[in-house]
Amino acid sequence: SEVQGNIADGIKYVNNSPIKSSTQGFTDSLLTAGKGHLLLTLKIPLENVDATNLTGAYKVSNGIIYANEQIGLPELNNINGTLNFTESNLNAQNISAEVFGSPAKFSLKTQANKGIVISAYGRVNDASIKKLAPNIVTNSLQGSADWASEISVRAPLIDISLKSNLVGMAITLPAPFNKAANEAMSLSIDKKQVSLDKDSVTLNLGKIFSANILRSALTNDLIIERGDIGINMPAITPLAPGLSVHAKLDSLDADEWLTLLNQRESVSSINKTSTTPFVINKTDLAIQKLIIFGRRINALKLSAESNNVGYKMAINSLEMTGDVQW
Repeated sequence: SEVQGNIADGIKYVNNSPIKSSTQGFTDSLLTAGKGHLLLTLKIPLENVDATNLTGAYKVSNGIIYANEQIGLPELNNINGTLNFTESNLNAQNISAEVFGSPAKFSLKTQANKGIVISAYGRVNDASIKKLAPNIVTNSLQGSADWASEISVRAPLIDISLKSNLVGMAITLPAPFNKAANEAMSLSIDKKQVSLDKDSVTLNLGKIFSANILRSALTNDLIIERGDIGINMPAITPLAPGLSVHAKLDSLDADEWLTLLNQRESVSSINKTSTTPFVINKTDLAIQKLIIFGRRINALKLSAESNNVGYKMAINSLEMTGDVQW
């Protein structure tokens, strides 16, 4: 049989048919627009009804899947391609779409464990990233870069992996986080659901930055329960509540960062936007040359921990040594 109609009706059919088990719940909360064409074949052996065979194909033309923060799905536009299915698996190759404002390709298959793997690749530009998540980091991006992603769906959990070499994308942050557009710097982001209300996020940017973050649901939002950031060193597995930072740097110009942060505050004030800063509970820094307020500090080691009145810091350098309550 053949049916043509809205993609939303096709999704509704899937969610109320034997195919639903093959989707691993991925289609449960999808919001869509556009047209689709369903071709369905059903074979029922009279001598063995349990051996019923279902095959079909669903062709999408200029479809839209709206962004879904619950499963970490960005908005997909101009979707064109065919999804093939049976009563036990799904398969699609080279589905074309637009994501982050640029062309992308998707493939999908059912694994032996009945989970679904979605592979995707495309290119993204700085304007799309800034629109998606405006902040001090994304505002420093200039250019465009290729990306590749894999989404693993095993009901009710979804894991997402994103990778890029960032060739073609410049980062204009102060050193050591800056890079030229033609310079390769590996970026990897892995988000794994531990349970329906907990996930872990691992982020690595070259050898300069790494983070391990554990989040828990608070009302409808995921907040950082504990995490660790490593600069020029690997992030550790966070055990204590809160966020910790470890850094080892040859040099750091704090004045450049203060200027950038002040500019950010000015823009936020003009646009009447508010930002919620990360609360850092513990910091360990080792900086050979620090420039701050126009002065140079050499061989600095700084440890800081938050307390009920601010931060207690232990400072050791060639120019000064002592404890500070701030």
